Parts: sequence; structure tokens; C-alpha cells
Amino acid sequence: MKTIKWNLLKSTRLKRTRGVSFEEIISSPLIDVCKHPQREDQRILVYEYKGYLWAVPYVVNGEEIFLKTIYPSRKLMRIYKREKIHEKD
Repeated sequence: MKTIKWNLLKSTRLKRTRGVSFEEIISSPLIDVCKHPQREDQRILVYEYKGYLWAVPYVVNGEEIFLKTIYPSRKLMRIYKREKIHEKD
């Protein structure tokens, strides 16, 4: 199993500016893992936190997953909301 790591200073800064830290986000439900649309070396973890979907880009370095940042994603909300509607049909 790979270890998840992140920059502690970045986590503190994200908590202050976006209201969520890496520690909080990884304890939330993981919804999906998808390819990064622009960066070939990165993938994105999709977490649900406080009723919203958050994207967490990461890179894999050997046996380590390094989290880069966290941001709320309207695009992911639209995609997964549409999928939930189709599941109900």
C-alpha cells in the first residue's frame, strides 16, 4: 500500500484560504480517482467534503502518493450529479 504525503505548510495555508486541509480531506469519503485533464504525470482524487466535491491532484513517487493541492470543483459536481440522476432512472 502506498503512503500518502503532503506539505504541512501547504495544508495549513489551504485550511486558512479554502477552509479545508489535507488531513480533513483524506478522512472524507473518496468518490473517484480520475486522470488529470492537462497534466499527464498527475491524477485527481475526488472527495466529498461538507456536501461538495473537492479535487485533489496528486503525483506518484515510487511507493508514495504526494498531494499537490485541494480545490472545490463545480465541474465535478455537474458530472457526478448527472450520474446520480441517471442511476435513479
